[in-house]
Amino acid sequence: LRDLPLNALNGRDAMNLLLATTQAVNTSQGGQAISGTQNWNIFAGGETMSNSVYVDGMESTAGNQGQIPTPGLDALQEVQIQTYASDAEFGTGGGVELFQIKSGTNQFHGSAFEYLQNEALNANTWANNQFLSQCAPSDTTCIQDNRRAKDRFNDWGGSAGGPIWKNHAFIFGDFERYNKTDDRISPNSQTVPTAQMLTGDFSQLLTEGAQQGDIPGSFNPC
Repeated sequence: LRDLPLNALNGRDAMNLLLATTQAVNTSQGGQAISGTQNWNIFAGGETMSNSVYVDGMESTAGNQGQIPTPGLDALQEVQIQTYASDAEFGTGGGVELFQIKSGTNQFHGSAFEYLQNEALNANTWANNQFLSQCAPSDTTCIQDNRRAKDRFNDWGGSAGGPIWKNHAFIFGDFERYNKTDDRISPNSQTVPTAQMLTGDFSQLLTEGAQQGDIPGSFNPC
């Protein structure tokens, strides 16, 4: 878990690694995401929503059977999936997902991380560059519509642990937060009226196509 470069686009979810490396496991509806949707995993042809989840040996199945947020990677010591003949102690007809959380030790230790993507570090698309080359310097609408769209994610957090009473009691905890903004597909999905629209003129919505601009002389009072 620590050494493999997991894809941060959907959050560093250990379940994605388990599904990629375990035979006879696939997902039905829901798939995998940062929130964790283990209830939709199918183990060895079994039924969905018949899985059990254990964290540090304790039954942690919640909601639809098997649905809990996957513990953060910096908190995990070990993960395991049992698919065929589960041990009798688990008593389930489906698969079993086992998560072992790290513990504090006699030494203070911790970690911090951040994975990020930002459009400022990305190249624009070929099509956008082509249209930008045809934009007049004073045509702010054309320039705005064809510049690099906002495409960002930040996955950050950390962990810390240590002794409360040496050789007897320990503490450990972790935190992870994931934020994502992607305006590449629908950059205008959320907007506010322009000054022209506030006067009752919606002609800006009447265009000859996504890259052609407003229809000259058009006026829409609706």
